[in-house]
Amino acid sequence: MPKASKCKLIFLQAILYGQKKCLRQKEVPAKTVPHWPGLTVKNVYRQVWDWDNVRDYLPDWDNKMPERDFFFKVLYTLHPDKVESMIDEAGEMRNKGQKNLQDRQWSLVMPPEWVNELLKHDFVSSKSLIQMKISHVCFD
Repeated sequence: MPKASKCKLIFLQAILYGQKKCLRQKEVPAKTVPHWPGLTVKNVYRQVWDWDNVRDYLPDWDNKMPERDFFFKVLYTLHPDKVESMIDEAGEMRNKGQKNLQDRQWSLVMPPEWVNELLKHDFVSSKSLIQMKISHVCFD
C-alpha cells in the first residue's frame, strides 16, 4: 500500500470492492530502485501499464503519479526480471552519458591560428618553476 498521505480513498474503495488487488508486505521484496533520470515514475508508468497484472495493483491514471516506492515495489514484485532489465538499461545510459561528459570535459577545441601561435612559444610549467625555487632554497 502507498503511504496514507499519498493514498486516495477511491483506490482503497477499489481494493475493498475487489476491483483492485493489494500485496502483503511479506510478498514484497525489499528492493530499491535507483533515483536515476531514466527511472522516474513519469517515464516508466505508461510503458508498464500493459504488463500482466500491473493494472490490478496500481491506481488508475488521473494525471497524478503514484508514490515512487510503492510503484516500483509493485512492479518488482510482479515482474522482477523486467525491472532488473530496466535498471540495467538506465544504468548503461547513465554511464554512457557520464563517459561522454568526461570526454568533453578534457577536450579543448580552438582555432588553428591559436594552435599555431601557441606552438611558436616554449612551454614552461609553473609547477616546475616552483620546484626550481624550492631546490635552490634547500641546497643553497
